[in-house]
This record gives sequence, structure tokens and C-alpha cells, in this order.
Amino acid sequence: MPRRRRPACSRRDGYSTVSARTDSVAVHVTLIMAQGSGAALVSVLNREPHSKAMRQRFMRRGFLWLIGLIPLIAAAGCGAGGGTTLTASHQGHTYRDDAGWTIEVPPGWHAVRFSDSKDGITSAGVQLSNVRLPPPKLVPGFPIQVNGEVLPAHGAGLVIATDTDPKVQHGPVAVPPLPARSAPNAWRYWGGGSAPAGSPYIETLWFGVNGTTFIACAKIGPKATSDDLKAVDAIVQSLR
Repeated sequence: MPRRRRPACSRRDGYSTVSARTDSVAVHVTLIMAQGSGAALVSVLNREPHSKAMRQRFMRRGFLWLIGLIPLIAAAGCGAGGGTTLTASHQGHTYRDDAGWTIEVPPGWHAVRFSDSKDGITSAGVQLSNVRLPPPKLVPGFPIQVNGEVLPAHGAGLVIATDTDPKVQHGPVAVPPLPARSAPNAWRYWGGGSAPAGSPYIETLWFGVNGTTFIACAKIGPKATSDDLKAVDAIVQSLR
């Protein structure tokens, strides 16, 4: 009897792929996740068996494979995230938040509108970055921020959002127009966190708009360029 191989799994750019081979029949299942929702499109590709007996065996095994993939489809749907990604054109664009404020997105940057909740904590806003990234996720005890595990060394990101975590320390609350991280008076409002050499670091600022308090949390990769840092400052200063 031919040896049965274990399924190989991979995930890239919103696609989850599971491939398996039983005897001489290849089964390839692709899960295409809809952005911002838990929907999944499942497609099955196979090489047609050469005989009726093989075709019947293939159909039985293919059915069992689909049954086994139901939990995977559900898990992938839950992990699709609550973000909608917009990429600025060469001219950039204006992002308008539901809370009433606006920012200017630099050309080529990605803006992801998101919302998340965990253990009674909520956060909603936008993530901006010079590379395409998944929406941020709440981690109790830490400010909402870009996921450092997926931020490349040359990456730079900025999250502007609410964060109701009572364990997150707040600094002085600024009001627009906001100071850039490099401004002479930045020390009054911007706070920084320590990070090991070669790791991303964060800087945070709290501000208020229309009676609501928000956090601006910048996460900078160790190889981010001066142009990327200037872009982060420009975004912050553009908030109105």
C-alpha cells in the first residue's frame, strides 16, 4: 500500500492552503479569507483518477478530507481580523475616523481601520504603516500597538485609537494640533519604552478629541529610515 503523507499547511497574504496526497490522487484545498470578515471560500482541485474504483475511493477520501477541514475553516474565519485595509496612492489620502478626527496618510502607506476587545477592554481606531500589516490586537497590560513580531526591521507603524485598559499608564493628555515626536516640547507628552538592541521600540502620546481620550502609539523598527520617521511625525501633526 502506498505510504500516506501528512497534510502540508501554509498561510500567506490572507490565503490558507492545505495540500494532501493519497495514493496517486492529489487533493488541494484553498481557503480564501474575505478581508474584515469570517467568510471563507473553499476550492478543491484534484487530478482525475484513472479508473472507476479509484474515482470512488477518491470521492470517499475527498469527502472525509472536507469533513476534517471544517474546524480549520472555522478557525481561519475567526482569525481573519476586524480590519479593513486602505493603501494610499502616490498623492496620499485623508483618513476620517468615526470619532470625528482626520489625519493625512502619506503616499504608499497602509491604513487599517480596526476594533478589538478582550477581557472587558476595548480599542478602536486606525493603524498606519509603511508595510502591509495585520490589524493590531489587544494585550491586557500593554497599550494597543503594532505587532512587533510581524513588523520588519525597516518597518514603521502608528496606531491611533481608544484603549480602555485601566492597567495602561496614561501621560498628560494633549489636544490637537499635536506635537511631533521630534518637536522641542515632545518630552511633555511623548513617552518612550525600552527595547533590546535590534528590536522595535515604541513611543506613546495621549490626546483628547470631542471628550474622548485616544492614544497615538508609534512602533519603529531598528532599520526604519529617516523618511519613515518624518512620515510618522507628519501623520501626528496632521491630526485635526
